Amino acid sequence: MASLPQVVHDHASTHLERVAIEVWDEGSGVTLRVSFKQLSDNLKSAAGFLQQVGGVGAGQSCAILSHNTVAYICVSLGLMEIGATAIHLSWRQPDAVNLQLVKELGSKLLLTSRPFAHVAKQAQHEAGVRLMLFESICPTPLESSLPFLRRRRSPRTRSAAITRP
Repeated sequence: MASLPQVVHDHASTHLERVAIEVWDEGSGVTLRVSFKQLSDNLKSAAGFLQQVGGVGAGQSCAILSHNTVAYICVSLGLMEIGATAIHLSWRQPDAVNLQLVKELGSKLLLTSRPFAHVAKQAQHEAGVRLMLFESICPTPLESSLPFLRRRRSPRTRSAAITRP
């Protein structure tokens, strides 16, 4: 049976420009449309970064605390690609609950976005977990550095048209 990242890669080879995901971006108020090719390329990039810089390997567990963003999806799929386990924490839970989950589930790395840095820093201190902000995965914030997020607003709608770099 194929893994979810493998399904994305397979679709990318036959449906290059077909939309794979649509995510509403809270910050800009636009809907981001990501093709299978773009998703495939960026999940490979996230997987490589997590292995090389994050030291993540197969069988390890990594907690993720973030809103449902394109970066969140790429990082989640990147973890699957390398055989790591993604522990998806809910930003709607109280901070104490997420902190307890990180401790109990034995995650060695917590991937998060800036709005949740305070919880991540607390987990780093109390649970000895390493912290990696999505924004640190690339020199600029991950969301704006991924090629498929260079977008322009359509004048008639609030949706975004994806442009190639």
